[in-house]
Amino acid sequence: MPLVIFDLDGTLLQTTGVDDACFIEAMDAALGIRGFETDWSRYAHATDTGLTHEIVRRHHGRAALEQEVRAVHDAFIALLSRQAAERPDRFARVPGVEPMLARVRAMRGAGWGFGLATGAWRASALTKLRAAGLALDDFAGAYADDDPSRRRIILTAAARAMNLEPPAADGPAESAVLDAARRRWGGVVYVGDGVWDAQTSRGLGIGFVGVRTRGDFDRLRSAGATALVRGYEDLPALLSLIDSQAERPTWA
Repeated sequence: MPLVIFDLDGTLLQTTGVDDACFIEAMDAALGIRGFETDWSRYAHATDTGLTHEIVRRHHGRAALEQEVRAVHDAFIALLSRQAAERPDRFARVPGVEPMLARVRAMRGAGWGFGLATGAWRASALTKLRAAGLALDDFAGAYADDDPSRRRIILTAAARAMNLEPPAADGPAESAVLDAARRRWGGVVYVGDGVWDAQTSRGLGIGFVGVRTRGDFDRLRSAGATALVRGYEDLPALLSLIDSQAERPTWA
């Protein structure tokens, strides 16, 4: 009976391409910054807030100002919204995601819990979900607005799934959230597609299921992930994998 927390881009929606393109354009439009590293695994935090802060620091040699982060945020949302109106085909759902979500929702009766923990800003996530026609209003959500760190975003989603306040940063309250989740559900599993998803799950000591629809698992394997699937077609196998990762997270 796990608490299952999903990533968004690349995991539930095929929006990584449009998301990256709009973010890169937003940095230029809002701050005139271009030509920066776009391999997000090379940043401390692969989240909208974390990337913005680090790109400004690398470019200007100082901390990002609050108004600069807001300017990037607003430009990014405007660009995403325009793309959603003009190119809805760029906001597709991962194949099989709707029946998968219907099946896992049905598992609530068996005591499963659910959450969404994404490195996207909340307005960005909602824009993409609306464009894809996917509703996750019943999932406890946490976003890059909550914290630059994916670790903290996952912990915040877990806390909200239990109607608790997010834990204080880098303190014993972080462990208390996971302990409470394990007592309630038996285990916590993050479902994601990025190497940062695997690294964060491993650092937290929670289960991880990697979803790569093209079967390109090398980077996830290099991060120690062992529970890997190409998609959501084989639902009994997926649910069994999630259950096993909740009971005993496995890492190479």
